[in-house]
Amino acid sequence: MSKSVMDFMAMFTADWIRALMANLSQNDATQHSNSFSGTRTMNTDNLDTGNEAELRRTLNLETGKLGWRELQRHFARGAVIVVAHELDLINVAVAFVQDDEAQTKAWIMSRQIAPASDDDAQRWQQQASVFWSLVVAPWVLVQELETTSGV
Repeated sequence: MSKSVMDFMAMFTADWIRALMANLSQNDATQHSNSFSGTRTMNTDNLDTGNEAELRRTLNLETGKLGWRELQRHFARGAVIVVAHELDLINVAVAFVQDDEAQTKAWIMSRQIAPASDDDAQRWQQQASVFWSLVVAPWVLVQELETTSGV
């Protein structure tokens, strides 16, 4: 990989991390209050982030299955974050809600969380993908579960 490509990737990653962290710090769920079938947009301002057990319980209750059709509009606004299968969706949501910048950056750098790409969207459309999802406004965290048709 050339130095310019590596520099671009580093810049993109750094910019994405800054944007992610800025949005996490704002926790402005009212600005992004689009709800959709299967889940609700959660206002994280009212969560007791100091009581992690209660936070986890609340987040767990907000999870749900979504099909690609319901996720498309959130992808279009750049809000879909793909969470690797080896991570627990609730752990990622807790880190987002608690503004855990170090953990979030570690997951980004190890490519365990990333914004959904156009290639992801094309594959999800072709496969009629289904996701385990959780809204932590303004983000929609997703893990692909299954496909209803083969490619």
